[in-house]
Amino acid sequence: MDTIANIKTSSSSRHSLPYPKGVRVLVVDKKLSEDSNRLDVGLADATGSIKMLCFERKFFDKFVPNKAVILRNFIKGYSRCIIFKKTSMVAPAHSFDVPDEIKNQARSLIQLVAANTYSIPTIKQMAETSTTTSGERKLVSVEGTITMVSLRITIFLSLRSIY
Repeated sequence: MDTIANIKTSSSSRHSLPYPKGVRVLVVDKKLSEDSNRLDVGLADATGSIKMLCFERKFFDKFVPNKAVILRNFIKGYSRCIIFKKTSMVAPAHSFDVPDEIKNQARSLIQLVAANTYSIPTIKQMAETSTTTSGERKLVSVEGTITMVSLRITIFLSLRSIY
């Protein structure tokens, strides 16, 4: 059996071929996509967490949160995720312990949390009340409307390049 850490760090460039080894993982969380054609699953073992994309509906019911499974013939994705297709295999496995920190990482791969947003007047108020000598800084996202964009481009062409 392989581990999630080995899958993430393997230097195999054959992303379209099935991964040759099986891996025993704990299903931490799952979420059905908006169009119901894909199941996003957060997987974890003692070495790390990874996101799995399952496109085959017949496997959707086999991924139950807090149950262990063995995965085979999945495809290693480019963005450190694995892809489960109809040639892939899943089997139940004996449960095992995974640290809570790794479970939370797997859960966060599935349930993306939106960043805090502030209105422009709130940002202005925050800037007025904060002092420059304060060591505390906050990273904020700004929502608003772009009212005017100007762009000035100067192009130099030689006459030889035109003719």
